[in-house]
Amino acid sequence: MNSLKQHARAVTPPLTSTTSSTYPALMRYSFSTGTFYFRDLAWCLRLAQQAGFDGVEYVIGPDYFIRGEAALARVARSHSSRVLSLHPPFVVFSRLPGVPWPKQGISSWPRTMRAAAALGAPMAVTHTVSLFSWQSPRAERYRAALKQGREAAPHVELTIESPQRGRRRVTLLDDLRALVDLAGEQQCGITLDTCHAGHN
Repeated sequence: MNSLKQHARAVTPPLTSTTSSTYPALMRYSFSTGTFYFRDLAWCLRLAQQAGFDGVEYVIGPDYFIRGEAALARVARSHSSRVLSLHPPFVVFSRLPGVPWPKQGISSWPRTMRAAAALGAPMAVTHTVSLFSWQSPRAERYRAALKQGREAAPHVELTIESPQRGRRRVTLLDDLRALVDLAGEQQCGITLDTCHAGHN
């Protein structure tokens, strides 16, 4: 894995201040801790370091609620690999009885952003909702939730994850152009979920 990473960096042209790219930084490699949801953050950070990754996307999991945010922040600071992004808990887990997390996804975004800041992650992931009209009350609530998320941790970048369509009805934000436009309007980034893209 390390040799693959070194090869990728070798063939990727370095970005400098003279580059026209919007993002003058080297690409960083991470994996989602959701892949190992039963493992804690410390285990995943050690694996990332051993496998040659720069860090992980931490999906809030059981260890967050068992150990607490402050303890996980100490874990994150104690490893050379980093928490590069933070993802809210999987819906199936967050809706279990007794799990102290907002049951409505959009109401959890301020907490997601604050958790990202506590763990030193430069960005956090949110999701789309099913929208069929830009003028609907649901669309207004969605925009308001994105704003509340940004304001909860101004130094963390809020990103919107590309959706998985499946067999459900096609919505406005299934269109990539519409998603990009909304992200720009709301001063958010975009997380391209390659698993979702492959499924679609």
